[in-house]
Amino acid sequence: MNILNDLIASLLTSTVVSTLVSFVLKSWFENQLKHHFEIELEKVRHTYEIELEKLKAQLTVTTQTAHEITERRLNAYPLLGELIYRVRNLAREIVGSLETPHVLITEFSGRTNELEDNLYKFRIDLERDKVFIPIHMYKNVAKSFKRLLEDRDHYSNLGKTTEAENISKDLLDLYNEIEREHKTIIDNLSRIVPTDDRSNT
Repeated sequence: MNILNDLIASLLTSTVVSTLVSFVLKSWFENQLKHHFEIELEKVRHTYEIELEKLKAQLTVTTQTAHEITERRLNAYPLLGELIYRVRNLAREIVGSLETPHVLITEFSGRTNELEDNLYKFRIDLERDKVFIPIHMYKNVAKSFKRLLEDRDHYSNLGKTTEAENISKDLLDLYNEIEREHKTIIDNLSRIVPTDDRSNT
C-alpha cells in the first residue's frame, strides 16, 4: 500500500510540477509573443506616421504651388488681356487713316513691346496652360504691323503717297488678323483665371 501511496504521491507531484512548468512556459511564451506583436505594432505605427507626414508635406507643397500658380495667373493674365485689347484698339484707330499722329505710333510701339516683355516673363505659365503660341503669334502680327506702320510713316513724311497707300493695304490685312485673333485669346485667358463665384450667390 505504501508503494501505491508513493506512486500516487509521485504522480501527483509530477502532475503538479508539470502543470506548473506548463503554466510558466505558457505564460512566458504568451508574454514573448505579446512583446513581439507590440514591437511589430510599434514599427507599423511608426511607418504609418512617417508616411502620413510625407503625405502632409506633399499636400502642403501641392497646395502652395497651386496657390502660387493662381496668384501668378491673377497677376499676369488680366494684364496680357488688357495689352492684347489695347493693341487691337490702337491698330483699329491707326489703320483708318493714311497719316498717323506720332503719339499713336509711339503708343502702339510701346504696347507691343510691353506685350512681348510680358509674354516672355509669363511664358512658363502660358506654356503650361497652352496659350503661349496663340499670344506669341498675335505678338508677331502686332510687331509686323508696327514695322509696316513705321515704313508708312516714313514714306508719308517723304511725300511718297503711292508707297504709303500700298503699305496701308498690308496694314489692313494685318489689322484684320489682329481683329480675328484678339477675342479668342482673351476668352482663353479668361477661362483659365479663376473667378469668385460668391458674387453669384
